[in-house]
Amino acid sequence: MTIQKESNQSPEPSGDLRQRHWILWGVARMVSRGIRQTDLIARRIETDFGMLLLYADGDGGCSVAERIGQQVEENVRDGERNNRKVTVSIGIRSLCSRNCQPERLLASADKALYKAKARGGNQFALLDGS
Repeated sequence: MTIQKESNQSPEPSGDLRQRHWILWGVARMVSRGIRQTDLIARRIETDFGMLLLYADGDGGCSVAERIGQQVEENVRDGERNNRKVTVSIGIRSLCSRNCQPERLLASADKALYKAKARGGNQFALLDGS
């Protein structure tokens, strides 16, 4: 999942530290509201987060992504100065088998993320396990 401002740019390059923390805090709050207690979330790099949704198939992942995207767009702004909407792009990869390598799973989730980013703000894309 990648965070984007309304202008479709990452908040990192132009935003000051306070603004970045404001956005990250808001998104983290919305994500934590959108997942179950059994799910895991971690910040990967800059404005990218990774989530592991246990016992969820591709449809379940899409439902979570849609809910998080809506919550972020409705409730998170980029800070006091600009007050622009913040959106997220989410790549979803369902687990192909118990033997699937974590690196392969992450690489295909990234591929789905780039598909979502190409569609514009507040989008998600799914690559299933087949």
